[in-house]
Amino acid sequence: MVRRWALSALVVSLLFLAFGLVARPAWGWAAALSRWSGHHWAWTGTLALGLVLGVWLAVQGWMIGFAWPIQFVTAGNGVAILALALSPVVRRSFASLPGSPPP
Repeated sequence: MVRRWALSALVVSLLFLAFGLVARPAWGWAAALSRWSGHHWAWTGTLALGLVLGVWLAVQGWMIGFAWPIQFVTAGNGVAILALALSPVVRRSFASLPGSPPP
């Protein structure tokens, strides 16, 4: 069972990433993600969010089956998040370090 705090944390995380993608603040504490990926930390977080959503759905499908409409909507969201984050235009736009590998 998902507790209320977990759902609240997910919503706050989504808002945090949305802010990062729009405002692109250069926060020192998030620089490790930028160095690791060669992209802005919000791009790396968005990619991680899409992967976590995919894992979540895989576990859910394994445990209870994959039959409800909301599961298909959520799967579509996960695929859309990953597809948009990995598109060359978005990768170029969020490349943050000089000499980062091309998409």
